[in-house]
Amino acid sequence: MATATRPFISSRPSARGGFRPAVFVGGLGLLIAVGYAAASVLGALSAPDHFDRTTIGGSLTVEVDAAGPVVVYVEASRAVLLAELALTVTDASGREVVVDAYGADLRYDRAGGLGTAVGSFDAEAPGRFQLDSAAPLGTIAIAVGPDIGTELQAAIGRAGLVAGIGLLAGLALAAFEAARAR
Repeated sequence: MATATRPFISSRPSARGGFRPAVFVGGLGLLIAVGYAAASVLGALSAPDHFDRTTIGGSLTVEVDAAGPVVVYVEASRAVLLAELALTVTDASGREVVVDAYGADLRYDRAGGLGTAVGSFDAEAPGRFQLDSAAPLGTIAIAVGPDIGTELQAAIGRAGLVAGIGLLAGLALAAFEAARAR
């Protein structure tokens, strides 16, 4: 007597095809993170184009939109220290604001010289601030703006977070597919 045999059909997916979505998700997360980081870094590096500036030996009125640190940069072909600027900063009420030396080495390239963070002051409230420099240093410029170092650190941190989420999602999907293949 002959018996009929049925072909074996598995309801489990093959492991080879099951991990492709995990690799895709992880790779996509990394690609998005790299693109985001590149765009953020380019944005931070173009920030000096929008800084308020004046030649040393002059004065500058800056409108600060939000309370917080404001950085004073020097744009020159040589190194200039904060003490050389003879810089005075006053707030809208005419009260003098303390300018501290900038605590790190932060530089950017700009036509005509190198921009270097030399000092910072704390804007306790939004408003106008007057910067006066009595130093006779010629055509060296003072630029005032946000701390681009902090912006770069935040951008890199956010990009790392996006990359981490993408990798974790890929690993979770890979673990799910491995468990399903058993």
